[in-house]
Amino acid sequence: FQTLLKELGHQKLFAVDTETSSLDPFTAKLVGISVSWHPEHAAFILPKPEWISQLKPILQDPAIGKAGHNVKFDLQSLGTAGVDVRGVAFDTMIASYLLNPGSRQHNLDGLVFAEFGHQMTPITNLIGKGTSQRSMAEVPINQVSDYACADADYTFRLVGKLKAELEEKNQLGLLEKIELPLIPVLARME
Repeated sequence: FQTLLKELGHQKLFAVDTETSSLDPFTAKLVGISVSWHPEHAAFILPKPEWISQLKPILQDPAIGKAGHNVKFDLQSLGTAGVDVRGVAFDTMIASYLLNPGSRQHNLDGLVFAEFGHQMTPITNLIGKGTSQRSMAEVPINQVSDYACADADYTFRLVGKLKAELEEKNQLGLLEKIELPLIPVLARME
């Protein structure tokens, strides 16, 4: 864990993803945090209070960029856990919307398949659906870890690809100057 903290502390940007017990970030229990700062490399962090307190300075450092897919949810989930994340540098969901505003498909699974041809593990494989659906907190931690690390890894991979597409279409400024600064504001307002 100390090696991970040191590694994250030296990054200019890393992807972060939270797994929670429900879709309500204000009442959900944090199941874990995944991070990725290099393609095909990710780590899953259990939400032990002592680990969260050691990770907190990195997550709150505005000089270290954080990327996510629907990063507002992660900000809210981590905020509920007492971490005021700063340094939001990219949101792949918002980038996808800016690049394809007519599309109704901006979820991570669809985006990863469209950009890389990789089929992500559907969340229903872990939690089920309908009356037999369970909470992510009930899923064995090794399965949650694999799922969460894939989310962080592919989010990190998408950043460079989508950033280049936004630059090509002269929309990077819209993301960086308008959309990204609004994310923490909206997260706090909600």
